[in-house]
Amino acid sequence: MQWSELVANHLHDLKNRLGVLMQQIDSSQDEKKLEMQQSSRQIHDDLIALLTLFRLEQQELRVDRYDLPLSDALQEAAGREEVLLKASGIELEIDCSAAAMGFYDRPLIVSVLAHGILNAIHAGASRIVLGAEEQDRCICFSIDDNGKGLGSKQVDLSEMKGVGVGLRLGEEIAKAHRRRGQTGSIQLQPSEQLGGAQLLLWIP
Repeated sequence: MQWSELVANHLHDLKNRLGVLMQQIDSSQDEKKLEMQQSSRQIHDDLIALLTLFRLEQQELRVDRYDLPLSDALQEAAGREEVLLKASGIELEIDCSAAAMGFYDRPLIVSVLAHGILNAIHAGASRIVLGAEEQDRCICFSIDDNGKGLGSKQVDLSEMKGVGVGLRLGEEIAKAHRRRGQTGSIQLQPSEQLGGAQLLLWIP
């Protein structure tokens, strides 16, 4: 077995084991339940992100795009983190027209959005708004929160030290979405809507 295959298999196994542990934590009555839920879900989503990045690097992961309602990805991402959102008392709103459509890889986009929700939770947000719309022949997914924020300027991810695996995943998945000579991109900037941070994911 090659080293790369061993790493991929081990990451997958760790993700599955952690999934079982998360179910046990959710059903427990431990006084530190919320803290354990937050930590376990962050590790779980980081493992998924690492596995996805690894497969992209090895060119083992295809981008399978379909015409789908934009709200599908938003609802699935919110559903993935529903347990933690409820436990934390965080209000999550979806702002997207039911008629809005886009050409995208749903599982990959959902993984970026779910990680963005977790980042907002860890930033101390009590309110999160997920959005998606068509703009200039592209689709734009957004996550706004009222957490601790970023300051007053857009963040240059290429110059940002210690960028989390979720943001790196978003960058690579955005780049993997190419169409009509355009390549997807990701932005992190202050949220005018809620005062915290805003993550924008552009898909051509």
